[in-house]
Amino acid sequence: MKKTQGLRARNFFQIFAGLLIGTALTAALTQCGVPADRQPEKAVYESQPPKTDVSQPLQDGVSIYVSSGYRSVERQRALFDRAVQQNLAKGMDWELADATAAKSIARPGRSEHNTGLAVDLNGVAEDFDTTAEYRWLQENAEDFGFILRFPADKESVTGIRFEPWHYRYVGVEHAKEMNRLGMCLEEYIDYLNAQK
Repeated sequence: MKKTQGLRARNFFQIFAGLLIGTALTAALTQCGVPADRQPEKAVYESQPPKTDVSQPLQDGVSIYVSSGYRSVERQRALFDRAVQQNLAKGMDWELADATAAKSIARPGRSEHNTGLAVDLNGVAEDFDTTAEYRWLQENAEDFGFILRFPADKESVTGIRFEPWHYRYVGVEHAKEMNRLGMCLEEYIDYLNAQK
């Protein structure tokens, strides 16, 4: 059963990595003026699967799905502007509303989703870190070149609040090394630059 689960997850990540790279290439070509044969996918937030008991061993029921992949700058602008408007509606002044939005949503043109290398999983649920799917990702994502992009203990470094659903493709070698060193992407880039 564990082998079947591993094969399913391996297939998911191999397909997903191919889609990310393909999407990034399509986005890059489109920005350079080369027409793409399809429009970038819009963010889709699906309903949540039933929660699983993370104290039990993983079973075949672990289900990981992409909620949001590539986003255009225009889509990111709409998401950011909506967050600012929601904060204004809560009584914040514009400066605070803008700064608060930036802690959870990247500014237009600065989103990793725009690169095609980042993905949100399983519906962007605040409690995703309590699921067996999250636990599986923590144990296996690096084997496929993915990292948890915004860890809880690195908020002061990344400037972004903990997002248990947000994963970034960095390649297997880098993902494994980052996890071994306990570094987030910003720390790892500084580490690599210091090695030069």
